[in-house]
Amino acid sequence: MEITYERVAAIDVGKKVVAVAVRTPGERSGRRRQQLRKYNTYHSTLAEMVAWLTCEGVTHVTMEATGVYWRPVFHLCARPSAR
Repeated sequence: MEITYERVAAIDVGKKVVAVAVRTPGERSGRRRQQLRKYNTYHSTLAEMVAWLTCEGVTHVTMEATGVYWRPVFHLCARPSAR
């Protein structure tokens, strides 16, 4: 059985840039819509990213990062007030 989540995001975290891909249901049945955005790593910009993910109704996120750069992104996304 294949599990498919309707609203997902993938985040690639770098030292200066965070790249985000969001996939949501498309207008036609069986089609998916994909949006790509890049954010710098300032707190206010990452807060905009979280607001966008919330607005898109993202329920599951996967993240890839090198070193400790993932920590601010994780903690900002995991905050209860960010949901």
